[in-house]
Amino acid sequence: MQYLWVLVLLFLAGCASQPKSEPDLFHNDPSLITRQRILNVAENLLGVAYVPGGETPAEGMDCSGLVYYAYRQAGLLVPRTAAQQYVTARRTQRAMPADLLFFNTRKGIGVSHVGIYVGNGQMIHVSSGSGQVRKVSLDLPYWQAHWLGSASYLP
Repeated sequence: MQYLWVLVLLFLAGCASQPKSEPDLFHNDPSLITRQRILNVAENLLGVAYVPGGETPAEGMDCSGLVYYAYRQAGLLVPRTAAQQYVTARRTQRAMPADLLFFNTRKGIGVSHVGIYVGNGQMIHVSSGSGQVRKVSLDLPYWQAHWLGSASYLP
């Protein structure tokens, strides 16, 4: 009987032990941490009002103000306007979450709109049409017709 209790205790001790885990890659890669911070900030801004020239949740924001604010909250300083962001960021062939997506939404202007890529074919941007920060699908023909490219400030 005593032998049976020893086996039960050994079994229970094994159940209570911490499992061996794989390295947590998210916490070991600073760029992934920064990307997640940018996305968390952007997600928390959903519904904030569109205000031309705005760059804070309290005053409202425009598209490049959203990028400027979200990146600043994650510890990165980027230029204030979409055109400046487009010129200074590194072009990417394939956007990763928290990279920037650029569009020409006004004829003859060049870069006129920027959004933050979320992943899964979606972006967070400030919509002047709806008057707020929104998450939208990039599958809409409008975005495809006005696409200029993606760029990143992150490795």
